[in-house]
Amino acid sequence: MPSYRGGKGPVHAPLIPPRHLVLRRCIIGICLFLVFALATLFFVVRSGVVMPVVGNAAADALRRVVPPTMNAEVGDTNVAIVWSSGLGITFKDVKLTRKSDQQQMLSADELIVGIRTRSLISGNPEFSSVRLRGATLDMRKSELGETPRVKISDAHDRFEAVFATLDNSVGGLVSQEGGMRLNAEDVKVLLRDNVYSNAIEVVTLAMRAEKGQANFDGQFVIDGYDVPVTGKLVLPKFANIINGDAKAGDVQELSVEATNMPLPWRRFQTMFSKLDEDRDPEKRHEPMRGRASLHFVNANQDASDMATIEAYPEDIAFKLDQDDFVPIDGALRLSADFATEAITLHTTPWRVGRTTLDLSGRFRDQPDVTDKNVYQFEVLANNGVAYASDANEEPVKFAARAQGSFLLSEEIISFTRLDINSDSGTMNGEGELALKGEYPTAIFTVFANDMSVAGVKQLWPAPVARGARRWALENLAGGGRVVKARFDIVEPLKRRIAGTLREHSDETTVELDVEDIEFSVVGNIPPVQNASGHLSSANGVTIVNIDQGSLLLPSGLKTNVKDATLTLILPDGTDGKIDANLKMNMTGESRAIGELVALKPIEATRFYQFEPVDLLGDVDANVTVDFVLGDGPNSAPPDWAVDLKVANAGSEAKIEGRNLRGLNGRIQLDPEKGNFDLKGDIDGLPADIAMVLPFNNSGVTPKRDISLVLKDADRKKIAPGLDTLLTGTTPVKFGGGSDASRVSIDLSSSKLSLPWIGWAKGAGIKANAGFDFIENNGATTLKNFELKGDSFGAEGDINVDKNGLQRARFGFVRLNKADNIALDVKRNGKGYSVSMNGKSFDARGIMRHVRAEARRTEGTDGSIAVDVTADIGRVTGFHGEHLTNVKLKMQLRGGALTQLSIQGTTKSGFPVFLTIEGTGSNRQVKLEALGAGEFLRFADIYTNVRGGTLNLALSGAGPQILSGKADLYDFRVFNEPKLAQLVSSKSSGSQSLEQAVNRRIDTREIKFERASGNLAFSPGSLDISDAVARGPLAGFVIDGKVFDSKNQTRLTGTFLPAYGLNRLFGEIPILGLFLGNGRDRGLIGVTFKLSGSFDSPQVTVNPLSVIAPGIFRSIFEFR
Repeated sequence: MPSYRGGKGPVHAPLIPPRHLVLRRCIIGICLFLVFALATLFFVVRSGVVMPVVGNAAADALRRVVPPTMNAEVGDTNVAIVWSSGLGITFKDVKLTRKSDQQQMLSADELIVGIRTRSLISGNPEFSSVRLRGATLDMRKSELGETPRVKISDAHDRFEAVFATLDNSVGGLVSQEGGMRLNAEDVKVLLRDNVYSNAIEVVTLAMRAEKGQANFDGQFVIDGYDVPVTGKLVLPKFANIINGDAKAGDVQELSVEATNMPLPWRRFQTMFSKLDEDRDPEKRHEPMRGRASLHFVNANQDASDMATIEAYPEDIAFKLDQDDFVPIDGALRLSADFATEAITLHTTPWRVGRTTLDLSGRFRDQPDVTDKNVYQFEVLANNGVAYASDANEEPVKFAARAQGSFLLSEEIISFTRLDINSDSGTMNGEGELALKGEYPTAIFTVFANDMSVAGVKQLWPAPVARGARRWALENLAGGGRVVKARFDIVEPLKRRIAGTLREHSDETTVELDVEDIEFSVVGNIPPVQNASGHLSSANGVTIVNIDQGSLLLPSGLKTNVKDATLTLILPDGTDGKIDANLKMNMTGESRAIGELVALKPIEATRFYQFEPVDLLGDVDANVTVDFVLGDGPNSAPPDWAVDLKVANAGSEAKIEGRNLRGLNGRIQLDPEKGNFDLKGDIDGLPADIAMVLPFNNSGVTPKRDISLVLKDADRKKIAPGLDTLLTGTTPVKFGGGSDASRVSIDLSSSKLSLPWIGWAKGAGIKANAGFDFIENNGATTLKNFELKGDSFGAEGDINVDKNGLQRARFGFVRLNKADNIALDVKRNGKGYSVSMNGKSFDARGIMRHVRAEARRTEGTDGSIAVDVTADIGRVTGFHGEHLTNVKLKMQLRGGALTQLSIQGTTKSGFPVFLTIEGTGSNRQVKLEALGAGEFLRFADIYTNVRGGTLNLALSGAGPQILSGKADLYDFRVFNEPKLAQLVSSKSSGSQSLEQAVNRRIDTREIKFERASGNLAFSPGSLDISDAVARGPLAGFVIDGKVFDSKNQTRLTGTFLPAYGLNRLFGEIPILGLFLGNGRDRGLIGVTFKLSGSFDSPQVTVNPLSVIAPGIFRSIFEFR
């Protein structure tokens, strides 16, 4: 320090003044005393010295606040110092037991009470706080634990009982001068099972009482929902108690308000739902929630006592379907009028969907009834506006009154009077609600007279006859009147039968007489207008009968409706769908009915394209439609049927290329098929029509039976291109399905031809043909063609278009009994190519055809070209002959044969070759046949030749002439009758050739070494010249016309017997000039003539020629 450094001693602080020292010592002494006193008190308390005294005093105080009807029992007791209030006493295992029956009402794990210290010192312990933990309050046997079943006139007594209970339970505690705090935690209140929630959990509850009022708030769990609760108790002020103006512990006013409060009517919001899960009686539904309050005032003067209960449901709605709700908004404000012994429902506005009303009412005991559970009520709905969201009508103003009684013990509400006055008319009735038991039911009878349709739709209750109501709301237009109506309502309030998917059936019946109404039908079918009839509904079935009405179609056409019936069936289930069946009888023009069936749900044009405006005639129609109201995207489409009776009907447009007129009969249509049973004209031809046409790949077997009698001209109209195959009158029957009509033809009176192979069946020969007639884009297919006759038949397909035959493929052809070939005819340009192959074929017909064609060297204009090829194992000809391994090529151009090539082998193994080339002057014909006799018999040229070799060479000698030479070598002639006739014939008075030579000439077999001659073919005729036949036994010289266009023969010639010796005379020089007659003519011979028909000519012999030798015989030859 500075003084220290200056060499002086330290500076000392001054001493405390004596008076300050005394004060500090006093303060320290007081603190030490207080610490000592508290330590002593703590030691005394903790040591247990005063524990019994304090505990007993507290227990006595606790018993004094317990209601006199209860006994209190406590277990262990602990005492502790609570610096804020004095002593804290903890009671373990506290129990309250009702004295009357020893029923335990309360059990608590722990009850902690705070006692004011000074009250304990004064000997009158007073609680400053109470805390209850882990308690269970059993109200199941308490009067407050069940719904009171008393008269309204007894309500005041119950009101007093509530306040008495409050006074006895908490009034004494909270009315203390110093105030009071009550707290409860983890408390469960048990209620009776018939209450909507059988337990209430008190999570926390705190009450603070002072200055004559106790305010409380807490958090409850009711029915699983957190419910905040607030309230207050109004108590007498302490000064009033001192002055004697009030009694300590009396509660004068109680107010309670709860938010998010679950209200007991769980099924209220889903009672009209159509969902399965909402109708399950075992399901625990979401309750309504809202704000509820009560306000009780005990004025100690009965006339001034007041009790008010209010409920404000929040966010409630009727659930109709998934995501379909009808919102509800309103409140209940009830107050007890103790003076008049009535309960008043104060006027409050309500909204249900779009319907609004002011609801009010009054309830009182039923007079002159000894049963105290009967209440009388009157409920009013004023300023109502009915505006059903699904009615699709203008709102209707109304006012309603309901009067009746409520038998509480039986839970029966009787409505002795129901009145509804509205802008559209009046309704009145009576009924009751039976709420008790397994099957609660609503039973009402409601009448209406001369009411508008709009009013009935707006006021029709949603649960009543739901099928009929839905149809009426969706389909009845607002116009028209309900002349008379009766609703006999018997509706179960619990629809689903417990444990099943079935519902209780209702017995509701509805009867409506209507007139001048308009109602929708189904799909796009226009509404029925100006209709009158009757609607009835019973047992889930609604029937609408329409006596008369009309349909106005989009085109302006009109049909008359009569005897229409609509049936609605509510199915046994909960899918909300209503099955409907509609039957309508209508009359009108075919155009109008056609337009109707073209609309949904029928849409006949889906199955067959037509224009209704093209239809002709008149129709009586019966339309039946099965459909579903309330159907969704997964619902089955409507099922329908149309039954048409047509008269003189037809179509201005062609149907399948045909003109239909004058049709009479019946047409039946449904989604799977169309049935047609008609008589009328097809392309001017009378026809019987019976058809079944399948629709929509339904699997229905198609059928088409159309019977016609066709002539050639008629046939061209419906099947052009068949002229090549068929001529003559043919009865035809068309049958089969929609794609392929089976055609059956009776060919007995017709001529059937296969001109490419020269085969034909003449008229009068029995035969039938059948084929599937298929038309596609102007082309016709005769599929599965079958021809059947006694000795012939064919199977294959034929294709025809507007140009004629396109192709004919026959896998099997039998034109004769032995035939077994396949035939393919194909159009090639303007002609045809024909292919034949098979095992066997009878060629006699084609040979006649070729022979006829061979006579023509030139074609005719307009004829078609044909190419024929054949490869056949065995070809049968005439007279039992056949060729094997036959190959044929034939060509016709312009109707004329231009090329023919045939090769084959006779049955003896000799080859045969025939060729024809060219036309007119350029034609060349060559024939080589080693087995000449067999070939001549095969071709039906000559039957009496055996063996030989035939060579034929012809060429064109003019436009229509063929000429050439034929040579036949080494052959025999057997049994020629004309030869026998030649040698044995004689004229009157003369000798035959045999007589002339004085020996018998054997003509049974004559051998020839060679025969040759010149041939000339012209149209329809054959000439032969210089024809010579040489043989050892006989010879011939022949000239003339073999046949002409009239099939006549004129041949002349000379027969020379013993030709080998006889002709020697002609070969002797000089002498042969006189004795013979040329190189091939002998000394002895006979001239003859063949004339007449080619098939049976007459033989004429000149007898003088027999004895005229040599050159002189020519004098006697026929000219």
